[in-house]
Amino acid sequence: MLLKKTKLFYRLKQTDFNGETEDLKTISINPCDNKSAEIVSAAQSGSVLKIVASVSDNGVYNINIIDNSGKLITKTVLSFTSGINEISLNSHLAKGLYMININNGRENLNAKVVIQ
Repeated sequence: MLLKKTKLFYRLKQTDFNGETEDLKTISINPCDNKSAEIVSAAQSGSVLKIVASVSDNGVYNINIIDNSGKLITKTVLSFTSGINEISLNSHLAKGLYMININNGRENLNAKVVIQ
């Protein structure tokens, strides 16, 4: 189901343990546009780390690779276009667990990758 940009209304009904009910305040929300942002995949091949990420905004994104101890290993700034983006980064990551963070101030994407 696709949601158009309209206002949605919700009202909750609370039921207590004694069976009494109360209708709570009606609230409205504006739904998002169903665009999803995520890191689809990340894998190292030789000395190249390939990341596939889906973003909803065009613009400049920070890419941070952090090791298991929390140390920042690599920081890169790249331009992304809305949709699927494939990134190849030169990296010589040792075996271990790493966190990939991609953000632009509005979107913040995180994924863990195991280098074997």
